[in-house]
Amino acid sequence: PQLEGFTSLSLDVKDGDNLVKSLDIYFDDTNLDSVCPNYSFNTSCAKKTQHKLTTLPEYMAISVRRFNYSNNGCVKSDAHLEFDLSVDMAKYSEVKHRTKYSLYGVVIHSGNECKSGHYYSYVKSKNGNWYLANDSEVKHVEDINDVLAQQAYMLFYKRN
Repeated sequence: PQLEGFTSLSLDVKDGDNLVKSLDIYFDDTNLDSVCPNYSFNTSCAKKTQHKLTTLPEYMAISVRRFNYSNNGCVKSDAHLEFDLSVDMAKYSEVKHRTKYSLYGVVIHSGNECKSGHYYSYVKSKNGNWYLANDSEVKHVEDINDVLAQQAYMLFYKRN
């Protein structure tokens, strides 16, 4: 089977988090407690799982989990996830060449409701300029920090 040309990751976010920290948590060795298959006594066995990408795609979509569901309904997190114009996936991958990615798109969800709101995006053109695309209006972004200051809902990276 042919591999997809993209990978989609879904990351949790808390105040003060940045993209690298969230990726570290996502790909961290995870201890899983399970009951040993020994019926004479109940023992906790620590199992380790390691998450690594076996291939690196040309495109990577990162979804920021902004909506939390509980018995009280749905709550949107307004925590800021700091992200950069580039990310190196070397430590999260078995691949060790061409591991750097460049940001080319950011999707924003405005509104506090889970079932409603408005989406708009910042996109990077082939000539390197950034634009804000909001419904029928497209505006040139003068300062890249305007993009980096956003509360991202989705981030799109392209492999260098």
